[in-house]
Amino acid sequence: MAAAPAAAYLGAERVAETDVSARGGDEGASPQTPTRASPHASDPAETTDREAPLSSVRPSAPTLQEGFAPARPKVVVRTPVPPAVPQDAPPSIERVPGGLFGPSVTAPTGVDPGSVPNLAAASPSTPSRPSSRPGSSGVGATLGRYELLEELGAGGMATVYRAHDPRLDRDVAVKVIHHHLRESAEIAERLKHEARAVAKLKHRSIVEIYDVPDTEGGERFLVAELVDGPSLRKFLQNAPAEGRDPFLPPEIAAALVLQIADALSRAHEQGIVHRDVKPENILIAGLTPPSSPRGSDSSRRAPIAKLTDFGIAKVLDAQGMTSTGQILGSPAHMSPEQIEAGEITARVDVFAVGVLFYELLTGTLPFDGKNPAQVIRRVLDGQFTPADRLVATVGGRWSAIVARLLAREQAQRPADARGVIDVIRPELEALGVGDPDRELADYLRDPVAVQGAWGARMKPRLLERARAARAAGGGGGAANDLNRALAYDPSDPKLVRTVTSLRARERWMRLARVGVPLAGLAIVL
Repeated sequence: MAAAPAAAYLGAERVAETDVSARGGDEGASPQTPTRASPHASDPAETTDREAPLSSVRPSAPTLQEGFAPARPKVVVRTPVPPAVPQDAPPSIERVPGGLFGPSVTAPTGVDPGSVPNLAAASPSTPSRPSSRPGSSGVGATLGRYELLEELGAGGMATVYRAHDPRLDRDVAVKVIHHHLRESAEIAERLKHEARAVAKLKHRSIVEIYDVPDTEGGERFLVAELVDGPSLRKFLQNAPAEGRDPFLPPEIAAALVLQIADALSRAHEQGIVHRDVKPENILIAGLTPPSSPRGSDSSRRAPIAKLTDFGIAKVLDAQGMTSTGQILGSPAHMSPEQIEAGEITARVDVFAVGVLFYELLTGTLPFDGKNPAQVIRRVLDGQFTPADRLVATVGGRWSAIVARLLAREQAQRPADARGVIDVIRPELEALGVGDPDRELADYLRDPVAVQGAWGARMKPRLLERARAARAAGGGGGAANDLNRALAYDPSDPKLVRTVTSLRARERWMRLARVGVPLAGLAIVL
């Protein structure tokens, strides 16, 4: 992935204007492994003797090829930078860098620009800080009836605190809006409107909005559900240190995507489009260690994925941050129509879910590059390596589903999140995963054990379905299941012979489909 700045800000900005139709120096193909492959097609400007495979679902619009480069408008990529602060200025609540609404974490080299944990994920290791100054909205202060107990982090829109609500005797997340946003009456009104809309959704996988008080002591703030657990981005980044793969078993990844799609489906039914679905905006509730001050209660609940920050992109648009021809943040999670400032529909979220699913399956993004211009070009061209070419245990069936979600043309994707559920759930049921929520919870509690046993569990189910498909004449489906079973157990001699025989049969059938018509033509001639 591209090296990224440690955190994102809104305010003073550094703007780089890039012609997305120009050819930049793309990354070359990386060395191959038995189950991993280069995540991108090689750039023609760099090499002509090799080419990484592309998705089987190709855009109907022409891609950038020799002799034909479709004209596209210039896209301005805004890389937000922190506003300049005078040396003699007093400290304020905007002092802590971090992702949008979340803890400050320095993104390691190779992590996507958006790869910074965010939102109100409660961090038990974060020490409490003294108030920035007496009477300020810092730790120890009170906003309305909410007592600010601990600073969880800050981002481009707000500083987030763990706070206590004495009236209801519960801890909440209080998001104090930054000065440069709350001074705008339009921003404040949009924020309140979006918060009210999200508060009506009421879904287990949506972080709940409790309150949007009027200005209190000059501060504007939101009160939301406090989620005890890390962001999904943090969970994925912790994989190497915890001795697990950076990607999830396919059915576990599908179970997590299913929860997010169900949350989005509720929003889409109400006419709300999230616009910014990515691991940074997904929290894993119920993963706080029991030893932490807030872990005893969460440890009794089944871990679940929760989507947050609904409507934030729409609120920021009031400042012109996402106006025509401009992009705020990383384009790696954006649909082509978002980059091109096209119509925003539910299919924007469907595409983002496809990017999320791909990353969960492979440990990498489908569209990546050395700089934002390369990423933009790949998104617009629809170029990505099929997921099963990177990780063989993904299998052709899941790879085809992901490719459909990532289709370049909107009409080729499901119309909304309900359509995503309709294509994922039957595949889970066909493989005997009847309770995806329980499977996901078991994995999140002990990912190393579940992942280690997943191949042995899936292999017999894949072989059974492959036999049924061959008996019904479905050679393609049988091949997908057999290849995936072989990826789990490449040392099985019987399976190797079966797959080898099937591949030889497929080659003869392809030759026959071409050879028989040619032979008939020769006889006629």
